[in-house]
Amino acid sequence: SKGLVLNLIEAIETHNDPMFLKYVDGEVDYFGHKHASGAFVQRDMEQDATTYQSVRMIPDLATLETSTGHASVEYDLEAQEFSGKDHKARCRLEIEFAPGPTPRLLSISSRVVPR
Repeated sequence: SKGLVLNLIEAIETHNDPMFLKYVDGEVDYFGHKHASGAFVQRDMEQDATTYQSVRMIPDLATLETSTGHASVEYDLEAQEFSGKDHKARCRLEIEFAPGPTPRLLSISSRVVPR
């Protein structure tokens, strides 16, 4: 599931909804939005692409925790809006998934980790 984590991070950084949605079958709990459709995820990523000039999520693989159907990792977020506003934070990405040849994403969330 390290590969799943890294693929999802890359999809989020690059606003690549097709890459993200290949892990979604119907609905996903998406950053606090319960039962989000693929169309919702696509619209959200397209909106982010118009808001953020750049997004970097640098995973700290020493914090990667995996078990059957679950993965989490801390990452450093560096995002800059087109307006010039900067966002920097240490966060933890949490993923729940149904294991398989292509894992099916059930839930993805992120929270700021206090320093």
